[in-house]
Amino acid sequence: MKTIRTIQEWQTLTQRYFEATTTPQEENELRMFLTSKASDDPCFNEIKAVMGYLAVGKELRMHTTSKSRRYDISRIASYSAAAVITVACILGIWHVNLQEENIYIAYIDGKRYTDKATVLSQMQKAMTHVNNNTEQYSAHEQLSDIFGTLNENNKEIEIRTE
Repeated sequence: MKTIRTIQEWQTLTQRYFEATTTPQEENELRMFLTSKASDDPCFNEIKAVMGYLAVGKELRMHTTSKSRRYDISRIASYSAAAVITVACILGIWHVNLQEENIYIAYIDGKRYTDKATVLSQMQKAMTHVNNNTEQYSAHEQLSDIFGTLNENNKEIEIRTE
């Protein structure tokens, strides 16, 4: 239902708009009036500028807000995906570690041993051998042990000092 008003009534309604005493329905009627030919009077230029400015600002805010929301949703989705991947990796590593038992492997003279007792005894021998005092275990003996497996005839390696 259109309300027919005089120019004076529209000016009064404009004044009430600036005083913020209009109803939403009156504001809509004022907007519709300002888009008509009847509002070509220069006394309505100020209200046209204000309402136009507010309309553009509202449109920009809505546009910016929707972009911001999309960006926020995208960012939240990215962080969530990263968190899920991190948790999955941690759980996978934890699961593998729970299932993995201690594995004992030693290679002695080219033969593989996996028996726990054999591997640990060889390790103890090696550690004892390493911990020996260098005065008791000469450089000649150490080199002989290191390169002795290469010597097929088990002959002593001659070390010359000059």
